[in-house]
Amino acid sequence: MPFNLALADLIIPYLLKGENLGAQHAALSVLRVTQFETASEAFGVTIRGRCEFNGRAKIDPIAGGISVNALVDEAEPPFDPDRRSPVFDLRETTVDFELLVPRAGSAIIAAGVTTIGAADFTATRDVLDVWDALPVDPAPSDFPASGFLLDLILNAPSVRPPFLHPAKMTDEDLLVPDESFQEVSIRLPKLRFRLVHGNDTGSQLGFQLVSAGTAGLDDPGDIGVAELISMEPPYAFIGGEKDRSVGFGFRSAVLDLSDGFTPPAVTEKFGFGDDWAGLYLPEVRFFIAPEGARDFAFEAGVRDLLIGFGEHAGVSGDFEVALINQGSGAVKLSARFFDEAGKAYGIKEVDETHATANLPEQTRMVVDIVGGRAPYSCTVQAGGGAAQPGRLFNIDLSGAASETIQIEVTDASATPIATSLEIVATRLVPQPALPTPGTQTPPNLAATLATTAGDTPVLVIASQNAQEVLVATNPPDATLRWSIDGGTEVGPQTSVAVPLAPGETKTVRARRPGTTVPTALDYYFFFDEPPTTAPANEKQVLHFYTLTAGNISTVRATSQARDREIGGQDPFVAYREFLELAPSSSALLVRGEASHEGNDAKREYNYHLARRRAIAIAERLKAEHSGKNFIIDIDPEPASMADYGAGPLAAWTANWQTHGDPNRRDWWKATVELPPGLSQPEHEADGTLSRPAARVPVPEIPIVDPSAPSPPRPPGLVPQRPAQGTDHP
Repeated sequence: MPFNLALADLIIPYLLKGENLGAQHAALSVLRVTQFETASEAFGVTIRGRCEFNGRAKIDPIAGGISVNALVDEAEPPFDPDRRSPVFDLRETTVDFELLVPRAGSAIIAAGVTTIGAADFTATRDVLDVWDALPVDPAPSDFPASGFLLDLILNAPSVRPPFLHPAKMTDEDLLVPDESFQEVSIRLPKLRFRLVHGNDTGSQLGFQLVSAGTAGLDDPGDIGVAELISMEPPYAFIGGEKDRSVGFGFRSAVLDLSDGFTPPAVTEKFGFGDDWAGLYLPEVRFFIAPEGARDFAFEAGVRDLLIGFGEHAGVSGDFEVALINQGSGAVKLSARFFDEAGKAYGIKEVDETHATANLPEQTRMVVDIVGGRAPYSCTVQAGGGAAQPGRLFNIDLSGAASETIQIEVTDASATPIATSLEIVATRLVPQPALPTPGTQTPPNLAATLATTAGDTPVLVIASQNAQEVLVATNPPDATLRWSIDGGTEVGPQTSVAVPLAPGETKTVRARRPGTTVPTALDYYFFFDEPPTTAPANEKQVLHFYTLTAGNISTVRATSQARDREIGGQDPFVAYREFLELAPSSSALLVRGEASHEGNDAKREYNYHLARRRAIAIAERLKAEHSGKNFIIDIDPEPASMADYGAGPLAAWTANWQTHGDPNRRDWWKATVELPPGLSQPEHEADGTLSRPAARVPVPEIPIVDPSAPSPPRPPGLVPQRPAQGTDHP
């Protein structure tokens, strides 16, 4: 039930004195408090909450000023979101407020007290001396204070253009309707104002604009930084309710002109310092699917667009332009094979569904798919074994002369297209060849990997050269730790490079550490949060609540004042690895809880609070793990407690009544119950790498031809010896 309490009535008693405001009270009472909480300690008191406009007010500028004529009626009903105007309703405007009053004496008041010498002030002076005799002590002090800080955040109403319709982008970059949203809301920036006065002598009342585009009361903000506009959901179709030809995507726009502060989204993602200045747009996209271009869509956009100003001038971003094939035509299959040296082997088609291939003993097969609509469902069955999903497989023909490989594929069309390809793979028989004599360098010697059948993970040679071998697993696994010959482990990483010389043998071990997964995960809220939400957009608002940093944590709140134990983490980050271990389409139960404050009459209120907590976590899990298609139930459910059932409600009530002191804060949470069997034991696999010894080059035998014999002389050149006893002339 809403309070009949004006913001002015709540805060004025803390601002020195709660005097009667007279005729001005009506104008200031237009802001009615809908919720608030108070926290106090030795050094001061803080009040924070939310208020909405109530009653009727008329503002007219006159003679250089502003005149406010207001009328407040306590019977005026609060704003009902279910009855808001369809496009824009000013009554949606709310104001978040936070008042901080330090427990410190005012030097202004102390100086005034010293100037009063009248006798009738003696009794008042005696009271002040009891609180804190002059001179005023340092804080904490009970002497009257004049210092306070009042922050007001104006939450402007959203605009819901009737020509925009909710959409979302698929993994194939296509724009499709988003049934989880009923409308597209363009959110205007939140403005943060501050009214401040000090305790020091000479302090003046100040009013300033602290931030344009603040995230909330806990956001320090900076006037130089402004979130100009944002849209939810971030994608939309333009036109009529059934139009699907034109769409666009837009998340938000942040303008930073400050030299001492940079939005966390920019510093965390890009590493810029606080001196960066510019305009940041996380995503802007345009989609066009003309009626005449059947099965095709055009998309252009940019992610993380940064437009720097001044010394940071420049433009950067990931720009994209794409022609998207939405899927058409028959699905056609083929396959390629690669040996350990990277040599490719093709297939020979017999007909559309049959082919043959001649392959070495060890190859890696890649399935090629053309046509239809992605994503594809592909399974491969080799040698009579069980069919396995995937498109990359190792084919081993060392134990058989031939093997039949059956490939089955189904596309994602509205009417799925299925096709198959049968490949008969025959092992190549190496032909002996005589070495060529000479002194050339011997070819690289291929290393081999010997493993034990059934080991997990499965070790494979990813690549190799003459000096080293890269060992990986099928499928790849980034959590593995690797060691060589029993040495120091490295990782986690997907592969390891092993130096391997000719004639050398080494042992490689891959170890996947075990994972212990709890049976349930706790998501802690602050006291009495999230706040009550209109049923029409309950899921969207509660999902948005979880996106604010600090609203949900892995640790408990320390009190009702929005403080937490140290060491807290974002549970959607901390628990991600556990949820990713759950199989797709797993059933999850999100159970909301609430504490018991000793008042059984609050049962229905706490039933709805527990339900809101369960919805908030369930909606965030759907968004964070959309690819898992989890089936998520919540408890308590339904919205009406009367429909919960007499027996279950009695059990719920009995359990809720145990959530009281001294452990109330343990129950400001929602718990996600996980499927059983998610914990994983440790796995390790060993492999032995071997490389043949270097071949000795066949020596080249020198060929030496003998010298040719001397040729015989012609007869006419042989000298004649004279006969004895013959006279010569």
